[in-house]
Amino acid sequence: TDLKMGVRDIKIDEVVQIGEKYYIKGQNFTEYSKILLDGEILDTVYLGPTILALSEKVDPEDASRMKVSQVEKNEEVLSTTE
Repeated sequence: TDLKMGVRDIKIDEVVQIGEKYYIKGQNFTEYSKILLDGEILDTVYLGPTILALSEKVDPEDASRMKVSQVEKNEEVLSTTE
């Protein structure tokens, strides 16, 4: 069975770099939304339903490979953006 969490699809509109920090702008983020890079959960700060902040440094060339996943408290990935 193909399952997904939530009613609305999570969508990434853009990845923005301001100084040394990255922000993911999109739609339908929740407190359980986390930024992933190649399957690794990165330190993510939920700022609102349309923006997440990345609290760690990454190589600027890695930004295109970032995804947003819904992650439960035991760090189990429940669903991921395409």
